[in-house]
Amino acid sequence: MESWRIIPNAAAQQGPIDDSVLYLQSEHRSGAVFNGVDQAGFRGVRVAGYLTVDHGLITALVERWRQETHTFHLPVMGESTITLQDVEVLWGLRVDGRPVTLHHVRRTVQERKHLVNEVLGFWPEDAMLKGGRLKMSSMYRQLTTPVPPDAPDELVRQYARMYLLILLGGLLFADACGNVVSLNWLDYVRDLEAMGEYSWGSATLACLYSRLCHACRASTTTTGGPYLLLQIWAWERIPSIRPEMYPAPEIGEFPVAGRWVAERKL
Repeated sequence: MESWRIIPNAAAQQGPIDDSVLYLQSEHRSGAVFNGVDQAGFRGVRVAGYLTVDHGLITALVERWRQETHTFHLPVMGESTITLQDVEVLWGLRVDGRPVTLHHVRRTVQERKHLVNEVLGFWPEDAMLKGGRLKMSSMYRQLTTPVPPDAPDELVRQYARMYLLILLGGLLFADACGNVVSLNWLDYVRDLEAMGEYSWGSATLACLYSRLCHACRASTTTTGGPYLLLQIWAWERIPSIRPEMYPAPEIGEFPVAGRWVAERKL
């Protein structure tokens, strides 16, 4: 049963390790979880996988970021910056559509627990709630349980919502600690179909710009943000620091970020 567990931050190929044997994956119930993630507009991020972040590279880029112009000043390529087109090509995120606006809602502890249970299908322990945020370890625990072959549609959607929350809180809009996610995102993941209508690429780029401007200040000691996106952009733009690439037949058409031969976290 190990091959059917939904493991967050997994490499590009989720599901069976060898689909020559388990060749009916497209018809299996577990595949519906990833279909929900893809329908929400995050297929590119899922397929690219979660690569190990090169902290030295990120630090070097932060030191060369100018908040006055929102550009990097690099000796190898002059003044440059990451754009919406880069986000769309690298991660396949939509850069048009409805704006992403996170509304901060004050809730009591009981209201938070009811909301998590309603949208994600489990009742979180008190220790799993940190203010208006939910520890992602609570969702990891749920996702390690295999999806039953006869799982109802709502259970499948709950798994997809948890996977999406981990992408949002641990990759696209991560804070400095990277292990909690705002409960306000539940308003978005509740409706998987509607999620695909939003400009997640624009929101991710805006978050990256904001975090870079914060990180480059002399007084800053910790930071968060979609720095994996920045790393992949640097690999594309600076040939001398690139890792190896997969052979062309193994890359596929999309997303471009999936073509790098690099360590991916499980």
